Amino acid sequence: MSITVVNDARPEDVASARRFSVDTGMFEQEASGEVEQQLFAVIAGQDPGTVLAAKQGPVVVGVGYFAPEPFSDRCWNLYFLVVDKEYHGAGIGSRIVNEVEQRLRDLGPDKARILLIETSSTDQYANARVFYVARGYAEEATVRDYYGPGEHKVIFWKQLHA
Repeated sequence: MSITVVNDARPEDVASARRFSVDTGMFEQEASGEVEQQLFAVIAGQDPGTVLAAKQGPVVVGVGYFAPEPFSDRCWNLYFLVVDKEYHGAGIGSRIVNEVEQRLRDLGPDKARILLIETSSTDQYANARVFYVARGYAEEATVRDYYGPGEHKVIFWKQLHA
């Protein structure tokens, strides 16, 4: 499989992100509209974050969104990572995470110290939690009932500079 280098997303890539987020069960159809609006705002420069798209030829197969964490000391957050279900296990998510980490390292320790990734505690996200641990992220915290009763937010942490 030939995947192009992960690049900054373009407005036409956002529809794929919305579709993947619904197809994978990450968001309900109604909530996916909010995701779409946020990604458009980032691409338009109305938000300090970055949206990345991984493509196989011209086809978007994965999308990630990261931004500085407000009110923190050089902390960033990978707020959104979604891959087309047909490409799960093909290394697309790893390529996007690697690109995010490299871009933040390239900013230097004066601008980026750590990267956080948040996900749900439900069984649906068990593979995501394993994925982040396999990439060197530590399970740093759990916020109970964050997404609703019995659905906790699990926060992963990684230092970007030794």
